[in-house]
Formats: sequence, structure tokens, C-alpha cells
Amino acid sequence: MVAFDKGHFNGRRALQKQKKQGLRYHLRKIDIGGFKPADGALLYHRKKKEVGHVTSGVWSPTTKRNIALAEFKAPYGDTITDDLWAEVYVNEEGQWDKRLVKVEFEDKPFLSNPRSRSTPPLPF
Repeated sequence: MVAFDKGHFNGRRALQKQKKQGLRYHLRKIDIGGFKPADGALLYHRKKKEVGHVTSGVWSPTTKRNIALAEFKAPYGDTITDDLWAEVYVNEEGQWDKRLVKVEFEDKPFLSNPRSRSTPPLPF
């Protein structure tokens, strides 16, 4: 999205350094088990190795599932495909409870509504 062959712009040196060294973090879409929001939850591979954290997560009433965006440390964002867990803290009846819930990667959009792409729109 950036043309380095054009003139100077703010942040050019930082982007060139990042291009040379590679990414430090990867942002991925994930689907979190359960129905409690996992905003700020830590992500673990095989319930042991911390590999990232949830940047934003919410229970989606439209898709009826817990969706989130997660930031993974560089080598783990592309290499991990299974056995991923989120540590979610839940406040129930005045007590904080820690839960490990299963996490799945999402490669498709969270919601794909066939009515939104049809011309003329389909009936409800």
C-alpha cells in the first residue's frame, strides 16, 4: 500500500526498517469458544506457551458466536494452526473465575450476508 519509489513521507524510515527486518506481530481473526467476551485475554499454544493476546473481542448477536481480533508474536501468527487456547476471566456472582477456552482461526469474513451482494436485493 506504500510506494517507496515516491518522495519522502512521514514514517518512511520506520516502514523501510520493518520491511527489511520483517513483521514483529500478526493480526488475525479468531473465533473463541463460549459466550463470554475475551477482550484482553492472553492466547496460549498447547495451554503452555504464550503466543499473543486478544486486542478486541465481543459476543456477536448476529453471528451467534464470540469473535475477536488477536495480535500474535511474529513466528506464531502464521505457523500455529491448532491447539490454541484463550485465558478468559469471568466475573460471576462477585467471584473471578479463570477459564481456558478453545480458539479457532477465521479465514473468511465473520459474516457473509448473501442479500448484501445481490442486485436487486433479495427479500427478507
